[in-house]
Amino acid sequence: MPSTLLSLAQWARALRLADIPDDVLRLARLQHIAAAGASRASVATPAGAALADKLAPGSAAVAGGRTADPLAAAQLHAGLTALHDYDDYLLAGRASLALVPTVWASAAGHTVDELLIATIVGNEIGGRIGLALLLGPRHTRTDTFVPAAAAAAAAAWLAGLDADGIGRAVSIALQQGKRLTPTDTAADPAAVGARTVRAAMDAVGRSRTEGSLDLLDEHSPFYGPLSKQPLLGAYGGLGQTWLTRTLVIKPEAVMAWAGVAVQGVHEILKRHVKASDKRLRAEQVERIEVRVGLLPWAMDHASAGADVHSPVALAWSLKRAIGVLVARHELTPAVLTPEALAEKATEIEHVASRVEVVHDWALSVSTLEGFTRVLGPLFAGLSPMELRQVRTRLKEAGGWPQWHRQDLWPILRARPDRVVRNLQAPSGDLGEIDLTEFRWQLPIEIKLYTTRGGWWPERRALPLGSVATGDIEAVALAKHGGADAAALAATEGSTDGSAWVKGLLA
Repeated sequence: MPSTLLSLAQWARALRLADIPDDVLRLARLQHIAAAGASRASVATPAGAALADKLAPGSAAVAGGRTADPLAAAQLHAGLTALHDYDDYLLAGRASLALVPTVWASAAGHTVDELLIATIVGNEIGGRIGLALLLGPRHTRTDTFVPAAAAAAAAAWLAGLDADGIGRAVSIALQQGKRLTPTDTAADPAAVGARTVRAAMDAVGRSRTEGSLDLLDEHSPFYGPLSKQPLLGAYGGLGQTWLTRTLVIKPEAVMAWAGVAVQGVHEILKRHVKASDKRLRAEQVERIEVRVGLLPWAMDHASAGADVHSPVALAWSLKRAIGVLVARHELTPAVLTPEALAEKATEIEHVASRVEVVHDWALSVSTLEGFTRVLGPLFAGLSPMELRQVRTRLKEAGGWPQWHRQDLWPILRARPDRVVRNLQAPSGDLGEIDLTEFRWQLPIEIKLYTTRGGWWPERRALPLGSVATGDIEAVALAKHGGADAAALAATEGSTDGSAWVKGLLA
């Protein structure tokens, strides 16, 4: 029986265009459209331009009209998407941090269809590895394990490596991955992206002679520091359960966990304009209460050590992100330049100091119920003791909100019994899960109080730019920003891949 990693690689090597559902192929196209938009927007900022200016001309297209050596181009694009946290995400990993730039760098000699197949290979293999590590301490989508593995799988597929070579490339990339903290990411996100691409490309080059194919098997030491209870059922369902369907394209430059909250505030700002025919000014904000579940609360709590006053690290601070949004009424790389932040510094700090992030146990239960309703089968076989151990490690790693007696009724009203029932599924295999039913649910409740004594409420749970909200294509095209974005999204699959990438980045 082949090892887990070899089974993944064999599936990847055998994958053909006809095996992939039309909606999955369409999502992979949108993934490229959005990633190109992130690179185009970031290279237009001073920090992004400074990265691009260091490149010597080469054979690969670069955002902004330049060219560079393929590896340098891939590193630049990974850095640009990470620079302001403008990249997109899947259920258990970042979708474009390293994967899409690496596919672009490997485009020569391939068609658009082949680039899409490689992208889906990266999504499905990288995403499964991320899911398997889901119960690890401080699991975040900033870790470089999943992006490096996804990029290595795609590059190895495009390089024509056999299953053995693809598996070994993923193995080497995983062993070069790193678990990051908010401080690490805030220090130099562009360098994180560049290192991840280099690790992936290096892994492909070494895969003919190195790399263990047993790395993802049960009891492998790889899991030790990452997840003492790996969800090995996550490796199932290949060709049946498509993680690409969980793609979310971010309209704002902010961490994924903060997106729904930021979008809630943005909706209030839009409603204010409709009601009064003018924008809400920063000095009119008395207080903003943002009630969130455990994940946003824990990530906001963990970000306390980050240098959130750095333009490239602002995405880590929900409070300052909301401050910029109120001051500028948008949250894209264009308003995150040092000059733009300095111009509105007083307004930003005024609003940020009035944002209160409050944990709500009922919202935490609601979040868990939403995720386990679809993903419950993955947790089959975990005993109550093992689940308690997971909770203990999470508490030790990222803090844990206190609960009081008055929280009990809201918790019970949120039906925690449904969470327990969802975790009692008979199977632990991803193949038992229908991801067309999956919904990204990060429920939030916002109350924005004005100095005039009024207040504006907003409640929501689903992020914009997802399949569930039905606007993923519109968000992707808007994020690209080019007049020909729709035409690029509809390019024939037989088109030369290099020409397509050049058009995406122009």
